Amino acid sequence: MIRRLLLATTAAATIMPTLAQAHEAPADPAQAPGKSDPSIPEIIVTGSRLTNPNFTSPTPVQTVTAEQIKQRAPVQISDVINEMPAMRVSRSAAGSGRVADQQSGVQSLTDLRGLGDVRTLTLVNGHRHVGTVATGSFDTNMIPVGLIERVDVVTGGASAAYGSDAVAGVVNFILKDHMKGITASVQSGLTERGDGQQFGINLAGGTGFAEGRGHIIAGFDWGSTLGVGNIYSRYSQEQGLLATSAAQRSALGLPAQVFASGVELANVTAGGLITTRASNGNLYTFDPAGNASVFNQGTVFGSGTSAQMTGSTANQGYSPYSFFQLQNKNSRIVAYGRAAYDITDSWQAYAELNYAHTSLPAQLTSSYLTAFQVPTSSLPASVRALYTGTNVSVGRIMTENGGGNLTWQNLDMHDMVGGIKGGFGKWKVDVYGQHGWTHQDFNTTGLVTSALYKAVYGCNGTSSNPNLSALLISQLNLYESTTGKSCVAFNPFGTNNSAAALNYIYNNQHQDTTITKDVVSASLSGTPVTLWAGDVSVALGGEWRKDKLTVTSDALGNASIYSVGNFTTYGGQQTVKEGFLEVGVPLAKDLPFAKSVSVDGAVRRTDYSLSGAVTTWKAGGVWEPAKGLRLRATWSRDIRAPNLNELYFLGGALPTSTTNNIPGTFGYGVTGTSNIYAAGNTALKPEKANTFTGGATLALTSGPLRGLRLAVDYYNIRINGAITRLSAAQTQSVCATAIAGGATTCPGITFNTIAGGNGITSAGNLTYNLNELKSEGIDFDAAYRVPDLGIPGHFELHGSANYAIHLQQFLTLIRPQPFETAGSAQGVPKWSATATLSYVLGKSGIDLQLRGFTGVKYDTLSAYTLTGGTTNGATLVDPTDAGYVNTNANSINNNRLPGMVYTNLSWHVGVGKNFQIFGVVNNVFDRSPPLYAVVAVTSGSRNLNYDILGRSYKIGVRTTF
Repeated sequence: MIRRLLLATTAAATIMPTLAQAHEAPADPAQAPGKSDPSIPEIIVTGSRLTNPNFTSPTPVQTVTAEQIKQRAPVQISDVINEMPAMRVSRSAAGSGRVADQQSGVQSLTDLRGLGDVRTLTLVNGHRHVGTVATGSFDTNMIPVGLIERVDVVTGGASAAYGSDAVAGVVNFILKDHMKGITASVQSGLTERGDGQQFGINLAGGTGFAEGRGHIIAGFDWGSTLGVGNIYSRYSQEQGLLATSAAQRSALGLPAQVFASGVELANVTAGGLITTRASNGNLYTFDPAGNASVFNQGTVFGSGTSAQMTGSTANQGYSPYSFFQLQNKNSRIVAYGRAAYDITDSWQAYAELNYAHTSLPAQLTSSYLTAFQVPTSSLPASVRALYTGTNVSVGRIMTENGGGNLTWQNLDMHDMVGGIKGGFGKWKVDVYGQHGWTHQDFNTTGLVTSALYKAVYGCNGTSSNPNLSALLISQLNLYESTTGKSCVAFNPFGTNNSAAALNYIYNNQHQDTTITKDVVSASLSGTPVTLWAGDVSVALGGEWRKDKLTVTSDALGNASIYSVGNFTTYGGQQTVKEGFLEVGVPLAKDLPFAKSVSVDGAVRRTDYSLSGAVTTWKAGGVWEPAKGLRLRATWSRDIRAPNLNELYFLGGALPTSTTNNIPGTFGYGVTGTSNIYAAGNTALKPEKANTFTGGATLALTSGPLRGLRLAVDYYNIRINGAITRLSAAQTQSVCATAIAGGATTCPGITFNTIAGGNGITSAGNLTYNLNELKSEGIDFDAAYRVPDLGIPGHFELHGSANYAIHLQQFLTLIRPQPFETAGSAQGVPKWSATATLSYVLGKSGIDLQLRGFTGVKYDTLSAYTLTGGTTNGATLVDPTDAGYVNTNANSINNNRLPGMVYTNLSWHVGVGKNFQIFGVVNNVFDRSPPLYAVVAVTSGSRNLNYDILGRSYKIGVRTTF
């Protein structure tokens, strides 16, 4: 019923604007309630720190206006930002199809050029914001939608203007600072299948006080998403990516990796699977009541609990992707307030407060897959006689306790800014202080491996239990002494275990993360000198920042007793001192072939307490050879200092079978169990980037195409010493290189020096300045207001596109050849574009948006490692690629994920003076990617902007008063 109503109202929107227009009286926009007050203009040029209204920045800036945001009716601003072609989609709850990072939840972090969210600086009103994840990045959904005046996106390096992190560019959310009256909107939405319900409320308003000397504005957002199930809530076939053995490649002609249908887990079932073959050659599984039946595996690929099968008649309904949610549940509250008071006619004091709360209710994020020994004597009587050994091996999916690993979290963010700004003569001053903090309370159920092993073996917790090693026994003793829990036997067959049994083997893991930021900043800008071509613009200033990260985990997680998770305690802090100077000089004005010429230069010196001092700079210019045509170019040196997570992170150690492949070390060639963990590195240095952007803008003010605006910009960003965390194989590769060069030790690696030992005792996969990145491409932007066609209303057209020439990684010391990810699932599509055609009639209108991207190849960056000096892997190739040989490790049956174009329709109808009804239909033609592409997306290809939820609807109302 709701879907039919939404379709009907969408169709009616094409005729209602005319009816609404006939009943409206002309209104003065300056007096309309809820509009920005034009009496106090604020000049913000995000591409520069200069505030001269006549200055034109040579750095490209793309802008999303408040009107464009209203067209898409977002519950949260990331829904609009992620549609920009220059942006790679990050984590999101909005049906993006990516596996949500458990500890950062459904946050949306800006990621320009596919260089990573840590290399895009996000600002609010030109100020840094306290981070919402341990890396320091900021969730854009913490900004109230109704207060956004515009979003400026600097699509090139801007470290000289804004400091560290602005390597790929800057996203600056500029909020309204003056409003009269209140705006409000309420909306609801759902998908064609009736799930994914979303609800949202946006409020914003402002008023003056003290006879107009003071002004207050406030904004409030509330949003809730009820979520969507796993892949099979949309797609009926179980599809998976299989890894074949060398024997299967030779015998069956299969490639090394195969996207296949009918894929299920082979060695585990929900009710328990005895993976030891019975005397009759069969495998037996158990239903929820504990009744046995023969389990036909079909063809098995891989081994252990991660093994998959095809052609099975078991139809157990579990694949490796059964536990990936297409859309996570979440709720969000955002509040923002700003108060300003004019001390004099020239000076103003102001204070801002931003608060946000996000909550993810308990939800399934993965399932624990376990393998353990069970005494034959404890088997159900129906199958006991079929086994003669002392023990049998059992595999099981832990479906009790809600289905495995349940995760829930709450996050609270606070950010306060207080300052004074004003001017004297030709100078403007802005001095402010800031204090912000974010607290995240993260919880997940943890299966205690040692407790499970004891419970399935009749509560035998001694070394006579074949499941328990000396290490696990010590962990078991720590667990029982810390929690006071006593063993309750666990029956692995069926799903009827008691609450007491579940309570014993499960325990809640808890982690608290606190992020704080303190800032003191002062800037001065003005036009002290006038030359023959105009005013010289100057901006200078200094800033002090202190960032602190504190991550506290429970003692049992620190002891690594859980099967997954094992969150650790770590933290650190650093301070930053910096100063900058920027100058813009006009060189020519109103000359033949030079309507204007100007140059812009900036320099910034930054001193980090941990990673040292560095200088950044930029130089650029703008030439206007004819009215409306501007040519621009910028060269810059940009940096990104290591964040606190990269410096101090400490991950839980997991016992892993490891072979020492480092020649010249003790235990070379020995295989054994090693404790493998991820860790930060306080010896990191800032990344350094060289950036060039160059392009042209054209604005026609006369002729048949008057009103047409075009922009084309080329960019080339090369980052040296990029920070990357090594894999286990890469850690050994770097160590092997160091040992060959004369080193006697390797950071993070401890060797077992006891004869007959396991080679490597422990290895920390550290972060290093070992990567190089290159991003090269072209941005296109066009806008056109169609001249009067002799009909009521008018048409507007806006489009933007990105062509990615290169997005490369050079893993220095590991693999110097570039890994190309432009046109790869690991990076960005070669082409992506968004175009919107709008028809506007008074306060009503309809908008047609096309959003598309070209197909990509499915590659895996992990193939690019060295082990013991040997190249391992290459770009994945399928039968249509040159060099395909099915027996090679880089072969795959289908290496292409298709491009897609989506059609979105939105409309709004003005009713009376201050009331609108609006609606949105996304993915009008209900286009779905093939299932194998969905598998690729959910297994980690974060950049692909597929709509995997299908057609969806929104409807709502907005008003001003």
